[in-house]
Parts: sequence; structure tokens; C-alpha cells
Amino acid sequence: MEIVGIEILEEMADMASRSVRINDLSDKIRIVHGDLRDALDVFGAGSFDVALSNPPYIRVDQGTLSPKIISLLPNMRCHALFMMW
Repeated sequence: MEIVGIEILEEMADMASRSVRINDLSDKIRIVHGDLRDALDVFGAGSFDVALSNPPYIRVDQGTLSPKIISLLPNMRCHALFMMW
């Protein structure tokens, strides 16, 4: 089994890759710096048996976010349904 992680923020992708190496999991886990919306073009249809996502869950119709929270989010955000991917 191979696990592929896709991370849009380069710094977070680098940190995840380091964690994989430190934990001696390089033969099982690969981290890719990229955008989930481009996964079909990058990997091709049928490349995965299972897809999981852990996006920031922020309702766009309620309140405002603190500057601290905004600074932690990727610069490139989109409003989409998971089923679109």
C-alpha cells in the first residue's frame, strides 16, 4: 500500500516530508506539493482506490475570522463541494 499526501502550502509539504523521513515511512508515504484541484491532471484517473480530504472547515456565511486564523490558511482558497473532486 502506498499513501500519497497532497499539500498546497510548500512549507507544510516540506514539514510533512520531513516527518515521513524521520518516522522511517518513506517506503509507504509520499508527500506531493500541489493543489488537490489538479490531482486528476497530475496522477490520472483511477490512480487511487480511496481519497480522503482534511480541508479547513470554515463557513463562508457566518461571522469574520481573526487575523491569526487567516494567516494560517493557504493563500489560495476556493469554495467547493468535496464531490467536485
